[in-house]
Amino acid sequence: MQVFLSRLAKDLNSLDGLHGAVFESRFSAIPVVDVDAFVQRIAYVVTNPVAAGLVGRWQDWTGIIGWAGQFEPVTVRQIRETRHRRRLTGIVPKGMARARSSERAATLRMGTWEGLNQAAIRAAIDERQRQLRKDVRTVVGMRAVLTRSPLHRPNRSKRSPAPRCFATCLKAKRSFFRAWTDFLNAFRMASEAFRAGNVDAVFPPNSHRPPTHIPCSS
Repeated sequence: MQVFLSRLAKDLNSLDGLHGAVFESRFSAIPVVDVDAFVQRIAYVVTNPVAAGLVGRWQDWTGIIGWAGQFEPVTVRQIRETRHRRRLTGIVPKGMARARSSERAATLRMGTWEGLNQAAIRAAIDERQRQLRKDVRTVVGMRAVLTRSPLHRPNRSKRSPAPRCFATCLKAKRSFFRAWTDFLNAFRMASEAFRAGNVDAVFPPNSHRPPTHIPCSS
């Protein structure tokens, strides 16, 4: 994810003639512990532009979510209007009054997962969109989104703590928390032993043990 997001940020900056950080926070992986929760996560991502009031239907969004609910390979095309940084900041030199149009295409293939089907995904997407369209009153529109400055920031941003996991089944959630607690306890015990001088302390699977430095003999 570090490599992917780094390259993505460079490409986005190249399109807009900008430099610096693109993503506000670091990548965070949150476990999804049951199939229904996974379907809901897909529906959440796909309908996010509707929730933000950017488009009235998720189908109107020209970004990468256009493949939602499809298992066959699809080609995604995204057209982005770009302007020079000096134009975005209010200084408009001669010859730079027009926006440049950039188009990129990519072929994507969605992986399959046992118990997951296209109908369930589409049903969840449609249901969330119906609920959102009752609450969202103002829609910006895709044309306005494409011509908006990449330096634009919303007046208010909704923030909430990230959950430990996504689950729709209470039993699955409790099982996850028991495993998570066991992992933390095992890591804490191994860490304490390591700091006490036991360099052979066994850390739990899927964790990063501290490096062991062995002094070189002269």
